[in-house]
Amino acid sequence: MGNRTDEELLPALSQGDEAAFTVVYRRRQGAIYRYALQMTGSAETAAEVTQEVFLALMRQGGRLDGERGTVLSWLYAVARRQVLKHVAVEKRYEGMPEDEAEPAVDPREEMENADLREQLRALIPTLPAVFREVLALCVVEEMSYGEAARIAEVPEGTIRSRLHRAKAMLAERMAPAVRRVL
Repeated sequence: MGNRTDEELLPALSQGDEAAFTVVYRRRQGAIYRYALQMTGSAETAAEVTQEVFLALMRQGGRLDGERGTVLSWLYAVARRQVLKHVAVEKRYEGMPEDEAEPAVDPREEMENADLREQLRALIPTLPAVFREVLALCVVEEMSYGEAARIAEVPEGTIRSRLHRAKAMLAERMAPAVRRVL
């Protein structure tokens, strides 16, 4: 069963086959968790989102149509909706700043003693959600623009421009650290 594609496992999923579910879960839970973690910055929230995604797969897996898209795309779409719900709740109850707000910590101070990779990792959560999302999908998860566009429910051109803008924002924020290293 482990060598079958997710789409080939759909009929078994629709009949509640636990082994088919386990195969899909083991294959995909890491990617869904990483996406949720990139989007929320919280390991606890990422775990909750991942759990909700796979509960949805258990409940609705039988209704998926492999001809309309991949199981992975559907999982990311569910994860995206769950992340948006969590972010909305957190903003309502914790008064989180708007996505476009500047980070509370000056990235330049944060970068002084860390290597460039760690600095970049620290900067990603400071980006607005739409830019974190495109980085998570296209860079971290290595999805095509088309796949990312379907998941984010925006045109492919929007994904391309968001990715370009996200990279530009990161480059701008990384420039002082790069100058210090050089």
